[in-house]
Amino acid sequence: MKNKLSTALLALFFGCIGAHRFYLNQDRKGYKYLYLSISIIGLYLIRYFFDIDTKFTLILNYSLLAILFSIIVFDFFYFLIITDDKFDDKYNGYNGNTYFKEIQNEIDTYYRYIKNIDLIAIKNGDFKEGSYNGLIKELMDIYDKMINVPPAQIYLYRNDFHKLQDEINKINISLGDPKINYFNFFNTYLPDDDSF
Repeated sequence: MKNKLSTALLALFFGCIGAHRFYLNQDRKGYKYLYLSISIIGLYLIRYFFDIDTKFTLILNYSLLAILFSIIVFDFFYFLIITDDKFDDKYNGYNGNTYFKEIQNEIDTYYRYIKNIDLIAIKNGDFKEGSYNGLIKELMDIYDKMINVPPAQIYLYRNDFHKLQDEINKINISLGDPKINYFNFFNTYLPDDDSF
């Protein structure tokens, strides 16, 4: 999460190379600051080494320097006085959509936690025969077989696994739960050892 004070300080001390814009993931703007600084230094070096000290090059050099300095000072004060809400909305993308995603992530995390507890219960056989967990146990047994055979023999269990997965997902959908790819789910939430 981006911080407005950090952004202001980056603008003040490293604004000439666009550090504050790179920090805000505004790379295109950051490169403009960088190119402007390189142009100023390049023009100064040309004037110094080639002894081209005409009025035009002098005015051009100082004009570019004044433009860069003005932009940096503006950015510094802008990021100091902008409200936290406006800064978050503009640079952290923190709005209603983001809030909804955060809530959804919390729900998903809780859902995964509950499913993980279910898997422990299923592994221990703490369920009624023919129940939802009974189907999951059956699916897990097929999964265990699938992962313990050579890849060439997985096809022997794939059809049974998919049929059972579809059956379980029909129940999930009827209860308002999402469809799950149980092969990925078991792969993620079952440990490799037999500590379950």
